[in-house]
Amino acid sequence: MGLQDEIVNLLAFEQNLTAKQIFNKITKENNISYQAVHKKLSEMENQNILKKEEKNYSLNSNWVIQQKEFYEKLLKSNNKKTFNPNLEIQTLELDTLFEFFGGMLELFSSDILYTDCEHRFGGGLMRHMWWALSFGDTGLKKFKHMMGPKNSYVVVKKDTPVDRWLEAYYKKCGATGIVLGADYGFDEDIAIVGNYVIQVFYEDKTIKQIDKLYSEVKDISDAIEKGILEQLFSEKNKVKVIITKNKDLSEIYLKKLLSYFGNSARIIKNPEHTPISVKDIEEKFRNNSFSW
Repeated sequence: MGLQDEIVNLLAFEQNLTAKQIFNKITKENNISYQAVHKKLSEMENQNILKKEEKNYSLNSNWVIQQKEFYEKLLKSNNKKTFNPNLEIQTLELDTLFEFFGGMLELFSSDILYTDCEHRFGGGLMRHMWWALSFGDTGLKKFKHMMGPKNSYVVVKKDTPVDRWLEAYYKKCGATGIVLGADYGFDEDIAIVGNYVIQVFYEDKTIKQIDKLYSEVKDISDAIEKGILEQLFSEKNKVKVIITKNKDLSEIYLKKLLSYFGNSARIIKNPEHTPISVKDIEEKFRNNSFSW
């Protein structure tokens, strides 16, 4: 620990100490001269870390507040359940499917992922279709906003009763195109939204549970009423999400996604695919929280 840190730690517990008192307390465990301590105190006073009243030193309250705000921001940026729009690549770790699906709905319906993006394409290459839930009014509005105003395309590896039920639900909410039963060549789920690529990795046990549920349940509403979905989505199932902001990478995955619906270059050039305004994005960003 440096001399400055020693002084800060000392004054955090004992305010209004003279230079001599600080020297005596610090040198109990350190071999350092009085001149070095006095010089460091003067430097810290000039940097507004300390304030001096007569001969006594104490921590500058403004500096303490600034440090507190800095570390709070640092903790938030390192929170593995919080999306940070300032990072080019980040990893989120969610504990349940409910947490994962809810978080993705909040994020995808917010429009923040379309910032600095020239198009309104969104969609994914998935093992199974997401969001096998009965939404409340708020959730349904977010889902419709996520699907409808954008150009939403989904390619699904499996073709099960639940996937087919969700296919109709997605289309009713405004999805542009859906293909079931297409093996796209890799294991993880990948969503492409604006200039972002979102990779999703489930535990093996989670994949088996979802495969079983989606294949055996004939009526999704019955599964909801019986609590089968709630049980699966609320139990511990680790989900790792890697979010990468990379225009070139997103274009590669977008072209692969759109290739299932025709000529990808022609689809992308469709003049109806207009971007949302920066003003609208900023307004939505101010009104949304991305922590779950």
